[in-house]
Amino acid sequence: MSVFGSVPTPHAGGTPEASVNVRDLATWRESHELRALRDTIALYRDCAADLAMRNAQLQEELDDLVARLQPVAVGRLGTRTRGACRR
Repeated sequence: MSVFGSVPTPHAGGTPEASVNVRDLATWRESHELRALRDTIALYRDCAADLAMRNAQLQEELDDLVARLQPVAVGRLGTRTRGACRR
């Protein structure tokens, strides 16, 4: 059996003890990969929620600005022109 870093790896035709170490390594790797995936999903959800909140704030701000501009556009021309103050 050779050692790569601190992880034992079996030679071809290794001993039963070596196969246990490989199984332990596979279990450890799988658990860490699952943990990384869970962390990534949690981060994605947090960022998506923050983005949705910011989008709602910007939409409210846009609605407020459009509402402020509408009386100006109508008062200036008497009627709304095509595309004036529309989203």
